[in-house]
Formats: sequence, C-alpha cells, structure tokens
Amino acid sequence: MKIIHKNIALFDEVIGRQQAQTEEMRPMNFVTSCEVADGRLLYNVLTRELILLEEGEHEDDKSIYEYLKQQWFLVPQSFNEIEFERQVKGVERMFAATKKPIISSFTVFTTMGCNARCYYCFEKGRIQEPMSHETAVKAANYMIAQACGKKISIHWFGGEPLYNKDAIVTICDIFRKQNIEFKSNVVSNGYLFDEKTVKQAVDDWNLTFVQITLDGTQNIYNRSKAYIYKDDPNPFETVLGNIQYLLDYNVRVSIRLNVSNRNGDDLLMLIDLLHDRFGENKNLTIYSHSLFEFSSVVNLRQTEESRHNLYLKRKEIEERIAHYHLNRKKGRVISNRLKLNHCMSDNNVSLTILPDGHLGKCEHYSDDHFVGHIDNEELDSLALQEHKEVLPDLEECKTCAYHPDCIRLKVCKENYVCFPEIREERIGNLHKAMKYAYEEYLNKRDTEELEDDGTELQC
Repeated sequence: MKIIHKNIALFDEVIGRQQAQTEEMRPMNFVTSCEVADGRLLYNVLTRELILLEEGEHEDDKSIYEYLKQQWFLVPQSFNEIEFERQVKGVERMFAATKKPIISSFTVFTTMGCNARCYYCFEKGRIQEPMSHETAVKAANYMIAQACGKKISIHWFGGEPLYNKDAIVTICDIFRKQNIEFKSNVVSNGYLFDEKTVKQAVDDWNLTFVQITLDGTQNIYNRSKAYIYKDDPNPFETVLGNIQYLLDYNVRVSIRLNVSNRNGDDLLMLIDLLHDRFGENKNLTIYSHSLFEFSSVVNLRQTEESRHNLYLKRKEIEERIAHYHLNRKKGRVISNRLKLNHCMSDNNVSLTILPDGHLGKCEHYSDDHFVGHIDNEELDSLALQEHKEVLPDLEECKTCAYHPDCIRLKVCKENYVCFPEIREERIGNLHKAMKYAYEEYLNKRDTEELEDDGTELQC
C-alpha cells in the first residue's frame, strides 16, 4: 500500500484517527475507487487521502484493514457520513472565521447591452443599461476602499463588456493613477477584440484571461449569434481572427462550447478546425457546457432519452478536446483543503457591481438579489446570508461519493435536480483527478530516483 496524497491537516491536528470499533465495518460512502496499471486507487473525498493498493493487496489484509479503519476509509454500519461531514466542515469554518475576509474580487457589469442576439441569452428582458462615467469612477473608488491594499481582481461581464469599453478604461485609469495593483479577465463574445483593443487590454487593463463562447462552425455560429453588424459577411471569421490576436499577445483564451442536442456533431468539427487553426497553443483551452437539457429550470420538458443522448455527445466532445490536449488545465486537482463554498455567491471575498452601482453576489442576478450599493459602505447581512443558503439533501445524496464537494445553493435553480448523468460525470471527474495525482506521484518518484542516482537531468 502506498499513500499517494495525504489527508488534509485538519484530520491530523483536530479530528484525529477513528477509534477502534467493534461494530461491523463498511466502506465510507465518500470513498471511491478506480483501477490503474499498478493496482487500485482508493480516494476519500472528505479527508482528501488517496492511497494505492498494489497488485495482490486487498482491503481485508490485516494491516491494510486496520489502516483503512483508522483513516476513515471504513466506518461502522450505522455511521452517518453526512452528519460527520457537517461536523468536520463546522470545525473548518470555525478556524476560517478567525480571519477577517477582505473583498478584493469584483465582477463588473459594464453594460447589460450586447452586440449579439443569442437565442439562449439568460439576460433577455432585463434593462440594458450601460455604466455611466460617474458610476465607473465611484465603482473604482469603492473597489479600492474594499480591497484595503490587497491586489484587486476584476472580472468584466455583461451583456458584452466591450460594448461599453469606456467604463473599463475609466476604472483602469483610476487604478493606474493611484498605483493600485490589479489584474483583469473578461467573458466576451470576442467580436470587438481587434488588435488595437487587445494591445490596450494587455497594456492598460492588465488583461490575462478571456472566455469566449463558440456555438458551432461558421453557419451555426453566425445564425445563433445574430450580430447587429449587417455589413460583416462572416462574424465567425472575425472572432477567430481576434482569438489569434489574443493568443499572439500571450492572453489565455478559454473557448466554451455550448452543447445542445442540435449542434453536437458540428462542435466536433469545430474542435478539429480550432486545432488546425491554433494548434496545441499553451494559452488556448476548450471546454463544453450543456445548454438546456441539464438545467432543472427547463428539464421537465426534456425526456430521459434526450438528456442521456446529450450526455453521451458531451463525453464524445470532451474526448475530442482531450485528444488534442486542449482541455482545461486544473493544476493540483486534489485539494489540500475542504470545499466550504460553491462559488462567488457564497464566498466572503467577492461582489458584483451592476451598471447602476448596485452590488450583488452572483453574475446570474443583475436586476434583483442586491446586497448593497457602491454609495453605501454597509452590506445587507440578510441578503448576504440568503446567497449562502443550501438546499436540503436529496435521497441520492446519502450514498454519493461526491457529496463533500457538492454544495447546492438555493439561489441557483439549476441545483434543484441532480440527474444521474450529472452524478456519473462528477464521479468520472474524481477518477480523472485520482489518476492525475497518481501520475504526479510517479513522476516525482522517478525524478527523485534519478537525482539520488546522480543521473544528470535533461532540461
């Protein structure tokens, strides 16, 4: 048996080992396993410990069995995993509460207007108000005051953020004049990123990352985006050219593929095209996202067959992305910390700033669920708490290994239903993380062995 990734410090320093039990033991529901060439990996999602049982080793071998009991891989038959997880996270939150959070991450809506007319836009019907110069000045000063000297991270959002570029320029100019350290990224359709704008963004906005959505190859993309520019015969080619500008200026670009049951095959062709066009550029990543079928808001109208077909098509799309090594890099995917919050909505260090100066906690809420205003230093504590409220567990949660990492917020309507395909995908991602961590372990071991042997390492 080999320890590939140690458990988190909380279990060594506070929770401790599981005491001897006389009751019959069973695997903890938060434990998942997968086969590798050298044996079988076991991962406890709550403790973060990953071990390898080598060929010929079994859980019921005496020494291994005792270790698995002590390290919470095995628990008594009557054990309540979810209650135990709640207690463990409560301890972790108690330690985290000793540190006063500093709000230094901001999602700034420069405008609710857009130069595209996507049929699936979730902001349809909302007031398309641009941020004024006066509000942009106030927003800049508000961010500086909240960050308390900490580096500011800005996420430009909209609408199409570049449709009101003046607000970005105003805020960044104030930061630069006051020597404020900051970086920025943007979610954009990419159409307005000509070479001059890219250079400006890198030099003046400290832009490091852009997310751009592509819905398909030329014909499907141009129809779905329906840009307002009638004199451009091929917006698809314009956006691809702008992606090249971004890559040339060393900006990381993540392309999101919105998948529905209507465009899956076309997206496979798009991935081939993107690879042919940009190669395996280290700054380019691609990922897919289900557009409709896995949203519980609309899914009562979807059939199980339709949903499952989409799931299989997405798997095929992700495999094609991985084939070209264009999948999103996640670094160390097995974390050394418990997951205590889901996203920006329930963390303590980020806010959204709307075009009229209202403050929010989630980029999907631009006309309600406000928590304050840039004209007032105080935030609405009740509104903040609303964004942290979680949904009650579903029946399937009781036996789901992913549960310690699954935080289902009430404000996120897509969390109201958990489809079997979602669970399968999440467990699959855990297995990928386990295998990735094991590969890292093997690479580190091989490197250390070479160094111990005095063998010269080649760069």
